[in-house]
Order: sequence, then C-alpha cells, then structure tokens
Amino acid sequence: MPRSENGSDQPAHLPDRRWKEVEGLELGGRLLQRPRFRSKFLGQVRDLWVYLPPGYDDDESIRYPTLYLSDGQNLFDSRIAFGGRSWTVGETVDALVWAGTIRPPIIIGIGHAGKFRADEYTPTRDAKHGVGGGGGLYGRQVADEIKPRIDEWFRTDPSREATGIGGSSLGGLIALYIGAHWPGVFGRVLAMSPSIWWDKRHILKLIRRLPIDPRPRIWIDSGGREARGQLPDVRRLRKLLESKGWTEGVDLRHVEDPSARHEEPAWGARLPDALAFLYPPESRTSDIPSPVEEVPEAKVW
Repeated sequence: MPRSENGSDQPAHLPDRRWKEVEGLELGGRLLQRPRFRSKFLGQVRDLWVYLPPGYDDDESIRYPTLYLSDGQNLFDSRIAFGGRSWTVGETVDALVWAGTIRPPIIIGIGHAGKFRADEYTPTRDAKHGVGGGGGLYGRQVADEIKPRIDEWFRTDPSREATGIGGSSLGGLIALYIGAHWPGVFGRVLAMSPSIWWDKRHILKLIRRLPIDPRPRIWIDSGGREARGQLPDVRRLRKLLESKGWTEGVDLRHVEDPSARHEEPAWGARLPDALAFLYPPESRTSDIPSPVEEVPEAKVW
C-alpha cells in the first residue's frame, strides 16, 4: 500500500480514512466512495462516489475537469443501481480516454437521499404530487459545499469552463435549475431525459425569465419510448434555449433516440456522445483503440 506524505498508512490517493476504494469492478481508472457525507444545507446524509480517470495517478501536474452527477447510486456499479443496471460511467470514461475523444474528467456521483429524492431534485413544490421545492438547498450543497471539498481533495480544474453538472429524469431537471442559477460555477450542463413536466413545466418559465450569463454549454436529450410528453417537452426547451442565444452544435446539443426508454441503460448509451460534446479533447494523440461497442446512431434535432 502506498503511504501518504506524512508517513501514515492512509493511501496517498485517498483524502482521508472515510474514503475507500470500491472493489469488484474491472476499471482502468479508480472508483472511490465516501459514505455518509453530511451537509449543512440538507438534513439527510448521502454517499459520494468519485471516479478518477485512467492516468490520474501518473502525473501529479495535471488537473482535471469535473462532472457532478445526481443519483450517484446508479452511475458506476450495477450491484447497487436501480433495477440492477447502471450507466457504466467508469467503463465509458475509460474507453473515451483511451480513444482520445474527450478531455479526461473526474466524475463525482452524489447519492440521492432516498424518500427525499423528489424534494431535493425539484425547484418548486408540485401541488399535484404534494412534494418538491428543495432544489435551491440541493444546489447550494453542490455549489457551495461539495464542489469546494472535491477541489480540495482532488486535482481538479476548478474553473467554471471545466466544471459540469448533470443527471437524468428529475436529476436532469435539477441540473438545468442549477446550471441556470449558478452559471458562474458550472459551465457544462448534462440534462438527460429531464423532467420538464414538473409543476406545470415551471423550469421553462424560470429559464425564460432568468438572465443566464455566462451561458453554459448544454446537452439535452430524450428517448422515443419514454412518456408521451417527453419528446415535445425537450423540444420546447431546445427552442427556448435557442431564443436566448444558444446555438445548436456550438454550445447546445439536442439529441433524440427513437428507440430509447426512460432508464439507466439508455442514458449510459448516450453518455459517450454527451461527454465528447461537453468535454472535447485538447488534442487527440492517443492511438489506443476504444473498447466501447458501437451505439446505434441517435437522431439529432
């Protein structure tokens, strides 16, 4: 076991003894877990996961962009993911890094709070469902609490241009909300199958009236086999963003996958293209072939 600079038995690549390496996964990078992270903004504790991409331990002069993703339980490990199927984020990052198609990011998975998930991932209370409205506090937790600690613990590039926020479903909704309210912190937004429908599409009203400056680079998508309103809702969002100055293919990418359902494997399948758009490589020097299988081409609108 490598020793830290102070001579303790704590591995040098772990911030402290509360962190542990997740075992049993075949990954080129390293997946770490920090159980029961406690927030001063929210009463519920949650686990954090951090995926350090291949090469992180090889050169200590390199700093890495970051992507903060909600529903951390579903990202890396199918043994704990909803329905037993994860996004396979680690394998995807490995393959893209080896192929040289992205700037290697550190991925931070923020565990959801179980029965409080809907409250934390929504900016307003939905009268129909009788829950919601904790998104502002969740955003503060990510922007003002988790991100500063991650920047302290790991070799991140802390700039807004290198910092992303993302998620799927309600996690995609809260990513849009956080990106709109903290544009000076998060320069990248990944919103997969975002729940635009929440509280009579309140997120569209919010984005319409907010002066979002500087504009983050945004990926939005949906599947053709999701709920009936999903495709038109995300199309409305695309048109709204374009009306506020975003340009498709430049700082906005809208993708529809006709065969995709509202589920983790679908989001994982679209992740390679999303990461390539949000974290393009500074240079493409790697000639190592990518082990990622071909993903059926999605429809770009």
